[in-house]
Amino acid sequence: MNDLSRLSLIFGLTALGFVLPACGDDADDTADTAADAAVEAETVDGEGCEHQAEGPAVAVTAAADAAGADAAAIDDDHNRYDVAFVDLAAGQKGGSVTFAADADGEFHFFFDAAVTYSVFDTAGAPVARESTVASTATCDVVRQWDVYDLAVGTYTLTFAPSDAAGVKIVVENAGAAHDHTHE
Repeated sequence: MNDLSRLSLIFGLTALGFVLPACGDDADDTADTAADAAVEAETVDGEGCEHQAEGPAVAVTAAADAAGADAAAIDDDHNRYDVAFVDLAAGQKGGSVTFAADADGEFHFFFDAAVTYSVFDTAGAPVARESTVASTATCDVVRQWDVYDLAVGTYTLTFAPSDAAGVKIVVENAGAAHDHTHE
């Protein structure tokens, strides 16, 4: 192989490295999951599936008192929130977390299990759910998918007493631009 051919090969391989698309900095991309395939379509449920399956995960603990200042916060920041419930009356578990909507819009809440909960605004008024489905055809890691139309403000999600130790939640803003920088 002459010097010109080697130089062409080196430049070609270098250029190839710049055009291969990637999401995140995963060093171990051994196999695509259903969540990876779903996100390629850039759908809100694809995003919910991807982050429900792969995280990144943030562990938080619910507050026993919905009005308590110690209520953990969840966000729509491409993280999965692993919410640990606290002990309530009669051996049941549950609790509350807060969510701050920083823009008006349609927010999608993806859960890894069927849950009973209510959403309250800052005045303590219940917020009506627009829709709910038991799962999504995009993946098998979402067991409940709820949609709320929220205005800018802080909301409280209060989980009804149950036997569950906790729940995993992913929140997606349907109107938010897709920024996939997983750090």
